[in-house]
Amino acid sequence: MDNSLGFTPLDGLMMGTRCGSIDPAIVVYMIERLGMTPAEAENTMNRKSGLLGVAGLTNDLRDVRVAAEGGNERAILAYEMYSNSIKRFIGQYAFEMGGLDAIVFCGGVGENDPRTRKMALSNLEDLGIVLDDDLNAVFGGERSLAAESSKVALLVIPTNEELMIAQDVSTLCDS
Repeated sequence: MDNSLGFTPLDGLMMGTRCGSIDPAIVVYMIERLGMTPAEAENTMNRKSGLLGVAGLTNDLRDVRVAAEGGNERAILAYEMYSNSIKRFIGQYAFEMGGLDAIVFCGGVGENDPRTRKMALSNLEDLGIVLDDDLNAVFGGERSLAAESSKVALLVIPTNEELMIAQDVSTLCDS
């Protein structure tokens, strides 16, 4: 139905080094006012933005979290921007689909970062989303994070990208 990427992975969610959705006029500003070439602007948006650009430290959310917990203001801002970008898509999709049955967290951050999940799901009770803080603190395996009062299932499902790639390759080779 929809996804968080646009023509390229630059659109959508803020990532480790990618800016995510931005005002298109920023590109013109980078070229005209900062004197960047189009290639330099593209490189900055793909490889020097996102968590790395905002926090000014690293593109690894684990390190940004530690810095944020230590009071680093840029890391706090990066963490909040990252979580809010997830929250915006949850809200957008909830309205596009007329409600949600489930929210599934997977991948490194989704599986292993309770703080990001909590920040991304906070204040969404009006959408039927209620996180159980104790369940959110549990690590490992498939699990529910939803409070009993949640109308939306909140799940962690570990990914196995290597297995999926191997299965896709096998399917393509058998074709």
